Amino acid sequence: MNDTDTAARPRRGGGRPLRLADGLAVVVGAFVLSLATIRAARVPITHDEALSFLRFVSAPLAEVLSFAGTDAANNHLLLTILERLLVSVLGPSELVLRLPVLLSFAAGLAASWLLLRGRCAPALALAAFLTFATNRLGIELFSLARGYGLAVGLSVCGLLALVRSIERDFRPRPAVVGLTLLVLAALAQLTLLDVWAAASAAFLLVALRRYATGPGGAARSGWPRTLGVVAVPALLCAATAIPISFALSRGGALYAGGRMGFVDDTIGTVVRETLAPAPWVDLLRGPATVALLVAAAFVLAAVGILLFSRAKRSGGPAALFVGATFLFYVLAIEVQVRVFGVGYPVDRMALPLVPLLAFATALAAAVLLPGGSRLVRRGASALAVLLCVASVAQLAATADVTRSRLWWFDADAPHVLDEIGRQTARFRPAEGSVSVGCSWILEPSLNYYRVVRGLTWLLPFDRKGLAGERDFHVVATPDMASPEAAGLETVRTFAAAGTVLAVAGAERLRSATPPLVATGGVLEPVVRAASGRREVTVWIPAVVHASGIGGALWRSDLRLRNRSDAPARIVVGMSWKGERPQRALVVAGSGEALVPDVAGQLGVEGAGPLEVRIRGDVEVWARVYDGATPNDEGVAAGSWFSAVHAAAGLGPGAVGRLEGLEESDRRRTNLGVLNLGPSPAEVSVSWLGPRGNVLVSESRTLGPEEWRQETRPLAPHAEAAPICGATARVSVIRGTGIVAWATVIDSVTHETRVVSARRE
Repeated sequence: MNDTDTAARPRRGGGRPLRLADGLAVVVGAFVLSLATIRAARVPITHDEALSFLRFVSAPLAEVLSFAGTDAANNHLLLTILERLLVSVLGPSELVLRLPVLLSFAAGLAASWLLLRGRCAPALALAAFLTFATNRLGIELFSLARGYGLAVGLSVCGLLALVRSIERDFRPRPAVVGLTLLVLAALAQLTLLDVWAAASAAFLLVALRRYATGPGGAARSGWPRTLGVVAVPALLCAATAIPISFALSRGGALYAGGRMGFVDDTIGTVVRETLAPAPWVDLLRGPATVALLVAAAFVLAAVGILLFSRAKRSGGPAALFVGATFLFYVLAIEVQVRVFGVGYPVDRMALPLVPLLAFATALAAAVLLPGGSRLVRRGASALAVLLCVASVAQLAATADVTRSRLWWFDADAPHVLDEIGRQTARFRPAEGSVSVGCSWILEPSLNYYRVVRGLTWLLPFDRKGLAGERDFHVVATPDMASPEAAGLETVRTFAAAGTVLAVAGAERLRSATPPLVATGGVLEPVVRAASGRREVTVWIPAVVHASGIGGALWRSDLRLRNRSDAPARIVVGMSWKGERPQRALVVAGSGEALVPDVAGQLGVEGAGPLEVRIRGDVEVWARVYDGATPNDEGVAAGSWFSAVHAAAGLGPGAVGRLEGLEESDRRRTNLGVLNLGPSPAEVSVSWLGPRGNVLVSESRTLGPEEWRQETRPLAPHAEAAPICGATARVSVIRGTGIVAWATVIDSVTHETRVVSARRE
C-alpha cells in the first residue's frame, strides 16, 4: 500500500469527537442555509440582479450566447441560463431567481465539510468550516442572484473532487469532474478563472511530486494521463469562459477592482465585510489583516515543508494541493494585475479567498502540528468553540433579512411602486399614461418590478433623475439630490433606505386632486411634530363632514403652524370606502395655515381619523364644530383635537381613563377608539357610574388603522335617570398604539367638548 492509499482513508480524530463535530457542522450548516433562504425570499431585487434579468434573462437566448445584444458580454452567463430555465417553469420571483445560488450554497457547505472531515482533527475541521459557512460576505452573496455565490459553491465542490482524485492515485474521473466544475464556476462568474488556473497548476504540482517519488515506470505512464485530465477542461474553458473575458476586455468592462494591493484591497475588503458593522471594526481592521497575513505565511511555510520533505502523513497530499491552490490563486491575481491591468479583487470578487485560506490553513496545520499532543488538541478544540460562538453570534446579531448590504439602496423599490399604485388607483390610468423619473441607481430594480408585475400603465423608467416633467420622481439617498431644491413636494419617505417619492406639486397628482384650500390663522399649539428632514406621521383621531341631529352640520378644520424658516411639506389623507384620498400642501417658513372642512376637501362624507405626514417642524391640531350654529360673533362653537403619534398610544395592559362624561336631556356622549398599531388589537371598555359602580363592560377588536365611534353608548343606562360624571376605562388586551377619546355634545347649542384618555 503506497502513501496515497493511506491518505485515502485518514483516521485522524475519529470516534466521539468526530461525531460531535459532524453534529455541530450539520446544525450550523442548516442555520446558515435557512438564513440565506429567508433572505433570498424577502430581500427585494437589487440593482445588479435586475440588470441581469432585464438584459440577459429576458433577452433571446441566441442573442445572449452569441454576445450580439446591446451588452457585448455577460460575466454571469451560467447563472442567467439557469435563471431562464427556472423562470420558464416557475415564473419570476425573488426566490426563483436566487434558487441556483441557494442550491450551490447547500452543495458547497456539504463539500466543504467532506473536504475537511477526517483530513484534520475535528476541532480544526470545524473551525475552518465555520469560517466559510458563517462569513457575512458569503451569506450576502449566497442569498442573491449573482454569479459570485454560484461560482464559489461550484468551486468548493470542484476542490473536493480533485482532492479525492489525488488521494486515489490520480483517478481521472473525479479529476475531470473537479476541473469541469471549476470551469463552470468561471462561467458563473469570470473572477473564478483565477481559481481554475490555480487549481489546475496545483494539481499538476502534486502530480509532479507524486511521480518524482514513485517508480520510474509509474511516472512515465502517469504523466500523459494527468496532462490529458487537465487538458480536457482547459479546452472547455478556452472555448467558453476565456472568450467571454476577452469580449469584456474589448468592451472596456474590466474596470472593477482595487489599486492598493492584494493586502489592502482583497484581504482588507474581506475583513471589513466580515466584521462590519461592528463599532470596533476600525480598531481591529489592522490587527485582523495582520492575523490573516500570519495565517497566509503559515500556509506558505507549510506548503514549502510538504513540498521538499516528502512527508507521507495522512492528509499530506490534500494539504499540499489546497495550499498550493491558494498560493497560485494569489499569484494569478498578481499576474492579471501586472499584465492585463485589471484591479485587485474587492468585496464580492474576493469571496474565493475565504474558503481557500480557511481550508489551506486547517489542512496544513493538521500535517505540521503533532497530532498526539494533548495540549495542541485541547487548544485547537477551545479555539474551535470560541470561533463557533463568535461566528454564529456575530452573524445572528448583524443578520438582515430585509435588504442587501452591498446594494442597500434598492430596499424600497417594490414599496415605491405600491405607493405609486395607491396614488393613481382612483384614476384608473390608461396603458403607458403615468411617467416616473429616477436616476441610474434605481432604474434597474424599478423596471424589474414594473415588468414582473405587468404594470403596463407605467411608462418605462429612465435615468434622467429629476430632469424633465414627470408625474412622480423617485430619489435615492446615494443620489445626494434634494427634491425640495428641485421644487418637488415629498409624497412619502420610505424607511428601509430613505428613498423619497416626490411630485412636482399637488396638482401633479392629476386634475382630480386639487390642492387643499388653506387660509391664515393663529392658535396656541397642542402637539408639535418636530421632524427636521425626516418625514413624521401624526394622526388627528377624528375629523368629520356630516349632518347630525337637530340640523347640525358637523365639520373639522385643520390648523398648522410652521416653526422653522424653511417651507414645510404636509400630506393629509383618510381611508374612505376602500379608497385613500390624499392632498398635499406647503406651509411657508414661519407661516400658519388653516384648512377648513378638511374631510370635505378630501371628498369624505362621514367621519374618521386623519393621517398627517409632515416633513418639517410643524405644530398640528384640529377643531370639530357645528357649522350651522355660529355664536353672536359668527364663530361656530367647537372643541380641539390633539394630534397624536402612534408610539404615544396605549399598549398591552395599559388603561386609559375618560372622565366627566354625561348622558342627559341636555348633553350626550360619544366614544371613539382608534388602532394605530400594525396588527389587530383587542380592547375592553368599562363604563362606571358617578359612584364608581360598573354599568357595563365589553370588549371589541379593531384592525390596523381601524376607527370606531359608538354613538351614545350610555343612553340605555340613562333611561331611568340622567347620568352625570360618568367614567369610561379603556383597557388594552392586545395591540399597540391605541387612542381613545369621547365627545360630550350640548344638545341645544351643539357645543362640543373633547375628552382625551389619560393613563391610569
